[in-house]
Amino acid sequence: MTPGLFTSALLLMSGIAFVYALTFLLDWLYNKLRRDSLAFSIFCLLTSIQAATLFFEYHTSSVGAYIILSKIEYGVVFLISLSMVWFLAALTQVNARWWLIILTPIIGILFAYNFLSHYPINASEIYGIKAIMLPWGEQVTAADYKVSWIVPIVAIVLLLVIISYFVICFLGRKSLGTIELLVLIVCVGMCVAAAISRIVFELKATHFLVIGPFGRLGLMLLMGTMLSMRHGHQSRELAASNIALTEEIENRRSAENDRKRVEEAMRESEERYRAVIEATDTGFVALDEQGRVLNANLNYAQMVGYPSVDKIIGRQIMEWTAPYDIERNHKEVGKCFEKGSVRGLEIDYKRADGTIVPIEINANVVQTNNGMVILTLCRDITERKRAQQKILAYQKQLKLLAAQLTAVSEKERRSIASEIHDEISQTLAMAKNKLDVLRSSPPSEWSSAEMEQISSYIKKVLQETRTLTFELSNPILY
Repeated sequence: MTPGLFTSALLLMSGIAFVYALTFLLDWLYNKLRRDSLAFSIFCLLTSIQAATLFFEYHTSSVGAYIILSKIEYGVVFLISLSMVWFLAALTQVNARWWLIILTPIIGILFAYNFLSHYPINASEIYGIKAIMLPWGEQVTAADYKVSWIVPIVAIVLLLVIISYFVICFLGRKSLGTIELLVLIVCVGMCVAAAISRIVFELKATHFLVIGPFGRLGLMLLMGTMLSMRHGHQSRELAASNIALTEEIENRRSAENDRKRVEEAMRESEERYRAVIEATDTGFVALDEQGRVLNANLNYAQMVGYPSVDKIIGRQIMEWTAPYDIERNHKEVGKCFEKGSVRGLEIDYKRADGTIVPIEINANVVQTNNGMVILTLCRDITERKRAQQKILAYQKQLKLLAAQLTAVSEKERRSIASEIHDEISQTLAMAKNKLDVLRSSPPSEWSSAEMEQISSYIKKVLQETRTLTFELSNPILY
């Protein structure tokens, strides 16, 4: 039988569908992330097989060949139904796992029944093959058959598949543009209309021309164009993203190099700083916000009574703070985080052997990748405290000596005053009285005895003055 317009169109459609299948399969192989391309490729391949099967089915004159071709065609229809669900889910980015879990076993049973039964799934008995003349003069062959009891069940299953189409489209509407959604609804509607018309004609046992592949051809043309546009847009976005990512990588690489240089400089600075600290017998400790030791040097570990730094890493500084200074130390740590630094803080530590060590603390708060950290320099001020105590003791002794000296000086002053009053003053008073008597009498009456007595008074005063001067300031000392 010579192919006519209808069957030639089926053959042409099969070729177009096959080309589409190869095209989108290659697109998926190029970019494995495009699951919609893989699903659409399988859909196009199955549509190509169905169209080719229908072409041979409409030109066969053998009942046996018709049964085989019809079984293949119905089996492909079942697979197309599942591939359509997968394609819509991949296109709309909807998780259709439960739909596939429900539909796959049901369609699998129908698929197996179709191939295991004696006749295709739509017929319980085939009487023969007959020729049909189409309105435009084309002649095709069709089977004269009895409708199978399972056709209503197939109709219900296809109805469930159709419902899944629209549910997936509804759930994935936000991932599609307005035009894409409209195109998808039109294409799904074409497939649904073809499926419904086929079910109606199957139930009436009336021969019809299968128009489903042509509906799917329209879907392939529209969806293929839409997918190509979407993938082109995605490719442009990906290229722009790649450029931006490359720039970001370069920026990060540059920033990483800068960070490494800064870290290297900081490491060298830290090593020099640590060397200076070690040379000055100064303890260094880094604390977190809870007062736990993050890092320290050996001087600090030995300062608190431990032989190595490992013994104190991760421990609270309050563990070796003197009991009477724990609360104050807690408050000072909090103040340090608030103000950013602390200077000249004196805290007593209790070493592992129980001895008390006075410590002078100077600290700064710095921001690190691990949060806020207190960097602390600690100095053992035991010797300074001892020196201060000695100075205080000397000061106390000097005050006591000064008080004693003042008392002795006061006693000496009183003794000198008493001697002056008792000896010198009285002698001078007697000399003065004699002189007053002589002054009141004429010189002719002045006797040598009286003059001698006044002279002796004066000599006595001079002698007592020399004695007192000698007692106050011994010339031997000078």
